[in-house]
This record gives sequence, structure tokens and C-alpha cells, in this order.
Amino acid sequence: MQTKAQAYEQIPSADDPRKVEAWGLMKAATGLENACKDPEDDDALREALRMNQVLWTIIQTALLEEDCPLPAELRDNVITLSILVDRTTFSCLGDLDRDKVPFLINLNRQLAMGLLEGVDAVEATPSEGPGPSPAQGPTSFDV
Repeated sequence: MQTKAQAYEQIPSADDPRKVEAWGLMKAATGLENACKDPEDDDALREALRMNQVLWTIIQTALLEEDCPLPAELRDNVITLSILVDRTTFSCLGDLDRDKVPFLINLNRQLAMGLLEGVDAVEATPSEGPGPSPAQGPTSFDV
């Protein structure tokens, strides 16, 4: 049986934004982790940090949209996390200190797993008739 992390080695269908977001976060975490394995390959680390920054910029942009479906408190919390990601990423890009990168890896993985838990909960809940699917509800960044 595959773990949730292994299941996201392949790009998920765009039918569920949460799965796509979780896949992106897991992919970025894996890229950062792989880049840290070779202490001599600064280019790989820079590239992984840039890709992670692009992902978080997309998340930030989605959160700042007027029609963002997330509750204000959750949106504000994720925006605060994204600011911390920015600061950590810029610091890492400045000195290429690989000791700072695990924070980014762990944050991406924890957020991805939270998104996947939401997917599991929604998939386990029977449908309540017509209307929008709970899988497309307000816990997605809609990126």
C-alpha cells in the first residue's frame, strides 16, 4: 500500500485543487531535500529554493484574491506562514545555509498532509445532494 507522500509522485488530476496543492507542496519539499544532499551543489539548492518560492508566491496570490474562499482567520494564518517562508527562503538564498532548509521542507510536508487529510475526510463523507462538492470547499488555496 502506498503512503500519501508516495501517491503524490504523479501529478494528480485537476479535479480536486487540494490534491494539486498537496502535490505541489510535496514536490517542492522533495526538491529541497534532494538539493541539500550534495553540499557542493549550490546551483541545485538555489533552483529548489526558487521553485519553492514560486509555489509560495502562487499561494500568496490566491490568498489575496477578493474571492478567496478561505475563512479570514485561516487565510491570515497561511499568509503569515508565507511571509515566514519568504524570509527563510531569502536568507537561504543569501548564504546557502542548508541547516535552514529543513524548516521549509517540514512546513511544506505538514501543510500538504493537512490538505490530504481534508481530502480524506471529504471523500469519506456521503454527499448531501445537489450543490457544490465539499472537496471544492473553502479549505483550498485555489491555485
